[in-house]
Amino acid sequence: MCLVIAHEASRYAKWGAAAQSSTSNPREKSRLIRMAREKYRLDPLARARQANVERASRSLAEASHAKREAEALRKRIENEVVRADAEAKRIRLEERAGVNVVRAEDLAVSDHWEIRAESERVDRERRLEIARAGESKESLREAAARAEVEKRQAAAQVVERDRARWQERETHQAEVKQEVEANDAWRKRSE
Repeated sequence: MCLVIAHEASRYAKWGAAAQSSTSNPREKSRLIRMAREKYRLDPLARARQANVERASRSLAEASHAKREAEALRKRIENEVVRADAEAKRIRLEERAGVNVVRAEDLAVSDHWEIRAESERVDRERRLEIARAGESKESLREAAARAEVEKRQAAAQVVERDRARWQERETHQAEVKQEVEANDAWRKRSE
């Protein structure tokens, strides 16, 4: 912090030295010294807040991308569940329609297939629940990132509104000064 203050002081000292050495005209000296002060005092804060907005926006973009991926995964798994259930139903119907005489061996194979089909269905349902939880988590992350962007934008807008007011004041002061100088010059000519 001391280094920054020393740097700022040296910069203003340079302006002051330039004002003293470059001209003997008092108006020119005051203009040069005033130029050093006309820089917006919250400019570093404005840059920092804008950088925060950009970082939050990148985070929002990443969260949105992750949410879209989680949603696509959930949809793929839901489609897989629907296809597998339809396939199992079709196989059951074919087995029932094609069998006239039921043998013990056929019943054993059928039971084994049913157990495996049920196990696969449970596995797909578990994967679907995990995908839904992941999508929900990513939705929450995206909402939090969106809120963070809005908060950072509001903070940056506060500084930008202050800058606009400052620029209006500076412009008004410059106009008043020019008007006073013009009036003084007119009075000097009149005398």
